[in-house]
Amino acid sequence: MKKTFITALSLVMCMGIAGTLLATTQVKAEQPQMETYEAEDAQMSAYDFEGDEIKPIAAVWCVAKNTKITKARKKIFNKAMKGLVGVDYEPVAYLGSQPVSGMNHCFLCKSQVVYPGAKPYYTLVYIYEDLTGKVTISKIAEFNIGAMSIVPDTEE
Repeated sequence: MKKTFITALSLVMCMGIAGTLLATTQVKAEQPQMETYEAEDAQMSAYDFEGDEIKPIAAVWCVAKNTKITKARKKIFNKAMKGLVGVDYEPVAYLGSQPVSGMNHCFLCKSQVVYPGAKPYYTLVYIYEDLTGKVTISKIAEFNIGAMSIVPDTEE
């Protein structure tokens, strides 16, 4: 159930990103339009040629092939969330990244307001990491899939 949920969330994120890209990205006529470029752990949907070098186009989101929260990803997440109070955010999946002047990251989080009896909900946490390694929270968006209840996962 957890894998299906994460896959569905990834698809929703991709559809939103695709709509943004269609509105903002201009691709040169002589370049291929939707080719694949494989980065370290992500797959990009567009690239640019510069001589023999393949170069990712800025503002293209890379959907993570591996959604696991690795030590490096957890370090970025914890660094950004340091000092944030009132809501506990637990990253459950790494959805992707976007190369800009630095890197944008998107995490799916199980979130819960810190008070007795609060119900958990899901959020998308966007984090910007600059070229010096400084991280900041860009946006936290509540993820609503309609009527949803959190059921204990029995797949482990």
